[in-house]
Amino acid sequence: MSNKLIYSILQYKHSHLLREAVNIGVLFYFPQENKKLHFYCSNPNRLRHLYNDIDINYYKSILKDIEEDTCKYSNDLIAREVLESNPFDFIDSFLLKEDDSSLQFTNTITSLYNSV
Repeated sequence: MSNKLIYSILQYKHSHLLREAVNIGVLFYFPQENKKLHFYCSNPNRLRHLYNDIDINYYKSILKDIEEDTCKYSNDLIAREVLESNPFDFIDSFLLKEDDSSLQFTNTITSLYNSV
């Protein structure tokens, strides 16, 4: 049986001019299963190896906030309504505002997967 999966990749963009991006996390939503959000991120310290001028503590705190908000809003009915109708609006409103900062989620992608 095919189920729907919605996801968005969290990227670190050191230079908007150069359009460089490093994937550092992913947000998953399984609307047909448990209706929960799942956020996974790589070790943010690896960014330090790429960009030695990065404030790693700042990014760790943002990632921690995203993880906490993912859990918090998974059970919030209003947030879930927004998530069901427009996943990217949910990310923008509840997790991380789309702006010119260096951490940004990509547009959401909907895919199908086979459950076991």
